[in-house]
Amino acid sequence: MIHMTNRTNYARPVTNTTQIVYDHFRQIISNNLSLLRNKRIVIFGAGVRGALLALVLKDFDIDDIIFSDNNEEIIGGRINQYPIINLKDVIKQKEDVVVLVSPENNKDIIKQLEHIGFIENENMFNCGSRLYNWFINQFIDNENKDIFIVGDCGLMYFSLNDANKISISDMIKKQFSNYRFKQLTMNAMGMRAFYNMLLSQFDLYTKPKYIFLSVDISVFNGKQHYMPNAQHVDLINKIYEVTNTRNNKLFEYLQVVKERYNNSNKVIINNKGYSSSNLGDIKNKVYIKMNYMYKLNNENEELRYFIKILELLKEESIIPILFILPINYCQGRVYYGDDFIKSYQKNTIMIKNIVKEKGYDLLDLSFMLDEKYFLDTNTMDEAFCYEGRLKACNEITNYFRRHEY
Repeated sequence: MIHMTNRTNYARPVTNTTQIVYDHFRQIISNNLSLLRNKRIVIFGAGVRGALLALVLKDFDIDDIIFSDNNEEIIGGRINQYPIINLKDVIKQKEDVVVLVSPENNKDIIKQLEHIGFIENENMFNCGSRLYNWFINQFIDNENKDIFIVGDCGLMYFSLNDANKISISDMIKKQFSNYRFKQLTMNAMGMRAFYNMLLSQFDLYTKPKYIFLSVDISVFNGKQHYMPNAQHVDLINKIYEVTNTRNNKLFEYLQVVKERYNNSNKVIINNKGYSSSNLGDIKNKVYIKMNYMYKLNNENEELRYFIKILELLKEESIIPILFILPINYCQGRVYYGDDFIKSYQKNTIMIKNIVKEKGYDLLDLSFMLDEKYFLDTNTMDEAFCYEGRLKACNEITNYFRRHEY
């Protein structure tokens, strides 16, 4: 008999989420509470979203949970206290379980489970993200907006442990309630994607007076095109469809992301050995070096498209409010000492010089927060607590007030 403590724990640290995902999970559970409390729960998808779903289930006093996944390498392991079993073993328990499908883009998984006899909204529920639907609705909103908020998911997160569950983007909106906002933020999305979306947005819908643009340093690491989760093929495809236009540049970009997704090395985002509890010093060092200590050069694709965004905004007479959110620099120093700071600053200085050449400023909050404000001190890019988000928000909004007219 294998004890749970002897199984490899593949759980990633789950300390934050977005309001959209959090509310979606809670709604599915609330709407099916009686059924879920009387069945064993199988969470299909042993990633971050699956681990988050287990936490939300516990809030409803549901704890009879097992995981399953198509990744054979993690079968026999666990997500914290919950075992990861093979799908064949799930089928043996089909009459006694309800399957909650956790991955964001899960059409193939839903088909797979239907093929073996599970019925959606009876003994299987789609807990996939509503982020794409939310993004599309934001994108096609053709009412005039004063401010666009654009960037990675750091703007959308809040801490699960905070009493005040509000993201930086919502804090900004709250401080400037007299303005009309459009928010185009998405996890792992890079500058090339945002450039193509802004082109279509300005052409078909609305142009703002200001754009708040979060500049994520890790996106310039030269690896963006290798990451399957950074391509957002379904989202780009939906945007191309809803725009109902022959936008050649958006169509070309759609072909690019399709090809990159098909050719990408999916091992990069494999669960194996990723969690903070078993990441290990070597992998931590590699992660920091790859994402924050790389050598930035002018040929970098994301950098070139960042420049194109700045040129586009100047052409359209839109004022950019550019900022870098805080990073857990203390973690970088643990492994590389002052070399981390030197390497990181070389890249930020290069980006600041480019911004300055284009006639703009860049608010750098990289070293604003020490590690006590971060939700997991063992990771570099972890979200920060309410107090940390509020500090960052106040710096951004004060900076905006100096540029406002």
